[in-house]
Amino acid sequence: MELSTRMRVPPAESMVKFTELRADLVPDAVTLWNDAVAAQGQGYEQHALTASRLQAIMADPNYLPEGAILAEQEGKLVGLALGYVQRMDFRGEGDLEKKPGRLAGVAVRPSHWRKGIGRALLGKVEDVLSRQGKSSISFETYRMPLHLANRFYLDTGPYRFMIACGYRPLAHALLLRHELSEFALSDDIQRRRERLATEGIQVRWYEPQDRPELLPFMQRCFPGGWFTAIKNATDGVRPAKILLALAQRRVVGFIGPFWPPNATGLGGFGSPGVDPEFRRRGIGVVLFHLGLDHLKSLGARFTDYSTGIQNPAQHVYFKSGATLTGVACSNFHKTIGKS
Repeated sequence: MELSTRMRVPPAESMVKFTELRADLVPDAVTLWNDAVAAQGQGYEQHALTASRLQAIMADPNYLPEGAILAEQEGKLVGLALGYVQRMDFRGEGDLEKKPGRLAGVAVRPSHWRKGIGRALLGKVEDVLSRQGKSSISFETYRMPLHLANRFYLDTGPYRFMIACGYRPLAHALLLRHELSEFALSDDIQRRRERLATEGIQVRWYEPQDRPELLPFMQRCFPGGWFTAIKNATDGVRPAKILLALAQRRVVGFIGPFWPPNATGLGGFGSPGVDPEFRRRGIGVVLFHLGLDHLKSLGARFTDYSTGIQNPAQHVYFKSGATLTGVACSNFHKTIGKS
């Protein structure tokens, strides 16, 4: 077995074999991943994987076959890690050569935790990316096209594991929950909306004719992931629901798209955003409350979302009834050096 010299693997793992992920191994890989996140709990169970999603990842232009590594022991899959080199610019940032290598996720079967397998898998991924000419590797949920997990929760085993393996946390976010059973649109929000109307700012649902104004607004004020999400949501003949704020025909704010509730009652939405020139007028407050009201009308019992620790808009969320459920990191970085 060849392992990175950076890894110290216990003798008990001398029979672990490493292989690339193949199409016929997808069902077993999905089971392994889901067993790992379910056993970890603490929010990680929300990162469950499906075979169709993993197959879509494998078909993505950014996918790197040699970076999708499985650990096998005694004929059973015991670990999975996925790293890749970004080949497609999905955020309009350009110059992909300067992008770090990407880590989409790593998981080890619960029965094989604390045996050095996770470290060995990361070492393998780092070696692959180093041979691809990358001098660093990052896990950045909102800046990379493929990911298996989307965050590491503060002071949990996986979070500590990443730090122990040399990954530096760069960005933390507050995790919030809004219970919608008691939520009702207040008279104050209605008055705020009416006041905005007197100022020439209309809040209404997106219509196809808004797209020529909406996309340049997103590219100017919210480039990258937000722009891509809105662009994709407005493609096709049946665009997703997006709530807009408009000054005449100019788009100055948005919230959406919206996702109907799943079996647990969890509904979702794209975070609200307001043109910097139009902030501090109450537009974001109105959009957010109307968004919650729409989610409730879809049958959602609650919604989970996150916001940056330094985001000045977080007071809007707490004042409207959000509760803090945790703190998580969605951005880890490590220098690995080129081969």
